[in-house]
Amino acid sequence: MNVLDRQKSIEHLLTNEIEKRSFEIISKELKERGIELPKEEEMITKRVIHTSADFEYTKTLVYSKHAVRIAKDLILNGADIVTDTNMALAGINKKTLAGFGGTVHCFMADETVARIAKERGTTRAAVSMEMATKLKKPLIFYNWKCADSSDTII
Repeated sequence: MNVLDRQKSIEHLLTNEIEKRSFEIISKELKERGIELPKEEEMITKRVIHTSADFEYTKTLVYSKHAVRIAKDLILNGADIVTDTNMALAGINKKTLAGFGGTVHCFMADETVARIAKERGTTRAAVSMEMATKLKKPLIFYNWKCADSSDTII
């Protein structure tokens, strides 16, 4: 295929249409693969696929029992979200969360966390979770375990 033919086959979308089209493609691909996601988890799993382009998450993404319902209730009541990666931090809509009274925290890149972890001979993740326990409000812990190929929402 020459350059002109490739340019003709590229779908040009406005910025606000990209996400909608992506979700349409994901839904079609899931259907073609015979994958039906649990309704409560469907939009979250699709968003993970949207951000990663990795359909393996349909097999490896693990939800705690009633995690989505519980997380929604907590968010609606102003809970904060704590995550251990800046990638997850970037993907959380802070404006929407703030509209419910919540904020999102990621302590992993904090210099104090790095210093304490080094002094103790432990991980920044452990110190980050310790920092999170000092927040005096309901929390949702979102842990993106890239190395383990699974996610946990607690």
